Amino acid sequence: MFLSGFTNELINTGRVSVAGSLISFEEEDKRDTVALLENYYRQIALDCPGTVPAFMPDVAVKAAAYFYSAVQLVILRDVKNEALLEYLQAFSPASPEDHFSADLVFNHLPALLDLAFGLAPADILVTQLKQMAVQWPLSSVGIELETVPDDTMLFSHPALQQLYIDRIIAQKDKWRASSPHIKQYITETTGEYTHIFWPEFEDLKTV
Repeated sequence: MFLSGFTNELINTGRVSVAGSLISFEEEDKRDTVALLENYYRQIALDCPGTVPAFMPDVAVKAAAYFYSAVQLVILRDVKNEALLEYLQAFSPASPEDHFSADLVFNHLPALLDLAFGLAPADILVTQLKQMAVQWPLSSVGIELETVPDDTMLFSHPALQQLYIDRIIAQKDKWRASSPHIKQYITETTGEYTHIFWPEFEDLKTV
């Protein structure tokens, strides 16, 4: 079971192994992956602020499959661009539920993008991962992008809003914190302790 084993390793250890060639996943493997991610979702939900969005199995497993292929493509440097684009077909969230479900895996996106950029900064893989980072702002905190992500859906859900702001503070994401609405929420979250959580915050320029 390629995908379920990969997902289990990712969420439990942060270390993964992948096949040496691009593959498609069997339905049983996808079902096992959904079961793993749904159990992980329940664990994560207990530590999140407020009531989290519902679990979306189709989106969660799609994110896992995308991430598996992306890890493979970081390693398999001889894959042609046509094949890369076939396996890394971008998709976007349609709801807060989508954001949270995909984030079970996509929260590792910044680390993967750092690795891909370090190996080949001009590679098409880096471009594709950055495009996904724009589409999934909750999962891409810490990544400085050329395009400002649309975080409207995140701010439409109280738990996602707080999770997003908490991540920006934890990562000290200066690029996102320069947005006026995010800067306001950071101030509301940290209050008079802003200088403790983020000493340089007051010096950030608003854009």
